[in-house]
Amino acid sequence: MEKEEKRKIVSPDDVRNEKLAGGGITMEKNAPYQSPTPGEFPIIAESPFAMDLIKNPSQMKISAVDEIIDCGFNVGMELVNDETLNRILSLLSESAKTFKFMPASSHLHDERYVSYLAKYKNNTGIGGWNFKDEPNFNELDALYEQYKKIRNVDPSHLVFINLLGGASEAGTNNLEFADYLNYFQNKFAPGLWSYDIYPVRIDKNDALSIQYRQFYRDFQAVSKISKETKRPFWAFVQSMAFRNSSNYGCPAPKEEYMRYEAFTALAYGAQGIIYWTYAQRRNPSSGVETYSTALIDINGNKTEYWNYAKNVNSEIKKFATIFLGCSLVKYAHIGDLGRDLWDLIPPTSIANFGPIFRASSADKGAVFTIVHNEEVDYVTPDFVVMVNHSPLESSVIDLSFLSNYEVMDLTDCKESDFSDAIRVVSGKGYVLPAGAYRIFAFSEK
Repeated sequence: MEKEEKRKIVSPDDVRNEKLAGGGITMEKNAPYQSPTPGEFPIIAESPFAMDLIKNPSQMKISAVDEIIDCGFNVGMELVNDETLNRILSLLSESAKTFKFMPASSHLHDERYVSYLAKYKNNTGIGGWNFKDEPNFNELDALYEQYKKIRNVDPSHLVFINLLGGASEAGTNNLEFADYLNYFQNKFAPGLWSYDIYPVRIDKNDALSIQYRQFYRDFQAVSKISKETKRPFWAFVQSMAFRNSSNYGCPAPKEEYMRYEAFTALAYGAQGIIYWTYAQRRNPSSGVETYSTALIDINGNKTEYWNYAKNVNSEIKKFATIFLGCSLVKYAHIGDLGRDLWDLIPPTSIANFGPIFRASSADKGAVFTIVHNEEVDYVTPDFVVMVNHSPLESSVIDLSFLSNYEVMDLTDCKESDFSDAIRVVSGKGYVLPAGAYRIFAFSEK
């Protein structure tokens, strides 16, 4: 209590007036990004094992790992004790397939971290350390001190911290989200940015709504600081239904919802997609939330949502060569999401956006981004990504392209090298199903 009273209180104005280089940390000194899957796009399953297996690790079989991989995941993260971690790593060593694990452990938060890291850091199954989820502002000082210690002992692995999406009063000290990210940069200079927000919401009467403002505002803020710091960001997909104590929450994770969240993140340049969660969790004893459907149920059985995630993951992998290592050039929105959002997403057409001469929509419309990737093995490094604004209903997009550009539609390609891409010869109307996207490659003639 005495320590808390002595802690310096930082106001939003203090942060806004503080230079990013304050405290001797500059953008160039950000920790390196250490991907758990070098050369592959990370698709991460949070809570990848059924709760009964976590409690009884001797019952874990290699088939459980193979099933996670079959769904399209190559990384898992979970809070586990040493016995369970040993079993998981033993199974990974037996598997012929690549899968990395990022454990969370209480050992990382006290003096046991030295022996813990010494025991596990050289294991080839370790992809990083799941250090902290959604820290509150008043935790950051102590968290940073431990973060430094862990990185000093193990500089070779990612130390993962996931931030609370949006501007939560409790979590961000009343800071605007962009200011909170600046504060975190000034404190941690992280090698990776990560945050979660789930835009598809359900109320106590089962009515659905989409949190458009927060969803797109957070992408704008995170993609901006990611570009400034030259460090990537990961984003979340909601894959487990839950309700809070007031009976509000997120609905069952339909395929179009998962596709909408994943491909909007990819459109903004995300370099990893995390599903929360793969396995259905048991309800916390506090009663703060209740959990229901997930990709596997409480007993470890696959659900229909597992198949939905597999479909979305196969599409992510299909376009991984475009998105892995890409950079966001710019974004724009068309369509009408409501008068209260006109300042964020004006319902007007865009013109001269890369190869696009004009784009318009009379309904919810879409977000457009241009991403650039010098490493992509294709005839051009430039791509337009178009994602429906709505995961609930289709949108009609009228597009016309500039005549001095060659535009190829890659969306429906079957070949991995996109050699069967369709040349777009004129403008046309595109019907985007709920949560759907289209990807175009473009180059000047």
